[in-house]
Amino acid sequence: MAVIIAVDLDKFSEMTKKMGWTEYSPNPVTRYLTHAISAFAEKHHAPILCGLDFERGTEEAQIYCSDPDVDEIIADLEVMREEIRKMGTTLSCGIAHITPDIPAKSLIDFPLAKKALKKSKREKKIILL
Repeated sequence: MAVIIAVDLDKFSEMTKKMGWTEYSPNPVTRYLTHAISAFAEKHHAPILCGLDFERGTEEAQIYCSDPDVDEIIADLEVMREEIRKMGTTLSCGIAHITPDIPAKSLIDFPLAKKALKKSKREKKIILL
């Protein structure tokens, strides 16, 4: 069973305005998230479906893992969430189990991953569907 992981900085526009940052270039939070997502994808041999942006900084991303160790993925995401919390904001993470036979073009904005992410935003924890 494969998974799609959706991550999103919470209240990104509010955070940038509060801190006096621009949304169009990296700031400490989006710079951290960019490098953390890149390292996460490399560690888990997982392609990044969308969102990684070294030029502007990453606010959200989606990652596909074809052979996941879900416990390790959750532990790594919790580290990211904690580091971002220390920077004064929060990160929502949703994980959706999917069958590996779904066409690649259907994976971006996959409905179950979006549902897991929305639930994560409401419940303030990592959600696995």
